[in-house]
Amino acid sequence: MEAEGKTWNYHDILAQFITMHNKNSNVLLIWSGDWPAYSSNSDKYYVILAGEGFDSTDEAWNWCKANNYGPNDCMPIDLQ
Repeated sequence: MEAEGKTWNYHDILAQFITMHNKNSNVLLIWSGDWPAYSSNSDKYYVILAGEGFDSTDEAWNWCKANNYGPNDCMPIDLQ
């Protein structure tokens, strides 16, 4: 996968997940193909989730901002 000016491999994705998990133990690593919320995209990829729940999209965006994640690194999504 190409993002942030580089081609990500499995080792890069796992390293990022571990780094994020060390900051927040609720972090989850999922495969996008297993979740209907991602089904509109034919590309399948790993997704790192914060493991937090919110009552609104605005609350989720505020969490992203409060934790210094930009729009390329943090995006609210409803997995239901």
